[in-house]
Amino acid sequence: MLLKLILFRLILHCNRLGLDVTTILRHNMSGLEMTYGLIQIFVLGWLAGAMIASIYNFHFIRFDNKTKPMNMNV
Repeated sequence: MLLKLILFRLILHCNRLGLDVTTILRHNMSGLEMTYGLIQIFVLGWLAGAMIASIYNFHFIRFDNKTKPMNMNV
Protein backbone atom coordinates (compact mmCIF):
# COMPACT_ATOMS: atom_id res chain seq x y z
CA MET A 1 0.00 0.00 0.00
CA LEU A 2 2.89 2.32 0.69
CA LEU A 3 4.19 1.75 -2.84
CA LYS A 4 0.82 2.85 -4.25
CA LEU A 5 0.94 5.99 -2.16
CA ILE A 6 4.46 6.80 -3.33
CA LEU A 7 3.56 6.19 -6.98
CA PHE A 8 0.40 8.29 -6.64
CA ARG A 9 2.41 11.16 -5.22
CA LEU A 10 5.06 10.84 -7.92
CA ILE A 11 2.46 10.92 -10.68
CA LEU A 12 0.85 14.08 -9.32
CA HIS A 13 4.17 15.71 -8.33
CA CYS A 14 2.54 16.83 -5.12
CA ASN A 15 5.70 18.49 -3.81
CA ARG A 16 5.96 20.85 -6.78
CA LEU A 17 2.28 21.65 -7.24
CA GLY A 18 1.33 21.69 -3.59
CA LEU A 19 -1.33 18.99 -3.93
CA ASP A 20 -1.90 16.95 -0.81
CA VAL A 21 -3.27 13.53 -1.76
CA THR A 22 -3.05 11.91 1.67
CA THR A 23 -6.75 12.56 2.36
CA ILE A 24 -7.78 10.68 -0.81
CA LEU A 25 -6.05 7.40 0.02
CA ARG A 26 -7.18 5.20 2.91
CA HIS A 27 -5.23 2.34 4.42
CA ASN A 28 -7.93 0.84 6.66
CA MET A 29 -10.55 -0.49 4.25
CA SER A 30 -12.68 -3.61 4.63
CA GLY A 31 -12.96 -6.22 1.89
CA LEU A 32 -16.69 -5.60 1.52
CA GLU A 33 -16.13 -1.88 0.99
CA MET A 34 -13.41 -2.61 -1.56
CA THR A 35 -15.67 -5.01 -3.46
CA TYR A 36 -18.50 -2.49 -3.43
CA GLY A 37 -16.14 0.16 -4.81
CA LEU A 38 -14.96 -2.12 -7.62
CA ILE A 39 -18.57 -2.85 -8.58
CA GLN A 40 -19.31 0.88 -8.62
CA ILE A 41 -16.31 1.56 -10.86
CA PHE A 42 -17.42 -1.18 -13.27
CA VAL A 43 -21.02 0.08 -13.43
CA LEU A 44 -20.02 3.72 -13.88
CA GLY A 45 -17.50 2.78 -16.58
CA TRP A 46 -20.11 0.71 -18.38
CA LEU A 47 -22.63 3.57 -18.24
CA ALA A 48 -20.07 6.06 -19.56
CA GLY A 49 -19.18 3.70 -22.42
CA ALA A 50 -22.84 3.12 -23.26
CA MET A 51 -23.46 6.86 -23.29
CA ILE A 52 -20.51 7.49 -25.62
CA ALA A 53 -21.66 4.66 -27.91
CA SER A 54 -25.22 5.97 -28.03
CA ILE A 55 -24.04 9.48 -28.95
CA TYR A 56 -21.75 7.99 -31.61
CA ASN A 57 -24.56 5.86 -33.07
CA PHE A 58 -27.09 8.72 -32.91
CA HIS A 59 -24.95 10.60 -35.41
CA PHE A 60 -25.35 7.81 -37.97
CA ILE A 61 -29.07 7.40 -37.39
CA ARG A 62 -29.74 11.12 -37.64
CA PHE A 63 -27.49 12.19 -40.51
CA ASP A 64 -26.87 9.10 -42.65
CA ASN A 65 -29.36 9.01 -45.52
CA LYS A 66 -27.57 6.22 -47.37
CA THR A 67 -28.80 3.42 -45.15
CA LYS A 68 -31.48 1.14 -46.58
CA PRO A 69 -33.76 -1.19 -44.67
CA MET A 70 -32.67 -4.81 -44.60
CA ASN A 71 -34.43 -7.05 -47.12
CA MET A 72 -35.65 -10.15 -45.27
CA ASN A 73 -37.43 -11.74 -48.29
CA VAL A 74 -34.76 -13.92 -49.87
